[in-house]
Amino acid sequence: LPNSDTKLEQQLGIHALQNILAARVQRAAFTDSGVSDSNRMIERHALAGGGYYWKSYVPHDPGHFERILRLRRSASSLPWIA
Repeated sequence: LPNSDTKLEQQLGIHALQNILAARVQRAAFTDSGVSDSNRMIERHALAGGGYYWKSYVPHDPGHFERILRLRRSASSLPWIA
């Protein structure tokens, strides 16, 4: 595997930021992930050849997580991208 999500996305032909801005992603958010003490959001990007690329985010600002739960699609989610 590549050493960064950006390199992996390049290899897979995923344009995550473009997908987010164009609302071409599916998202789910959890306040109790069972994996971490923090809130978590997962995001699904379709692959050109079929299948999906899944990405997980942990917020830096808990207040931002509450705002993201109220939004269906918004570029305001960009602070999740580290």
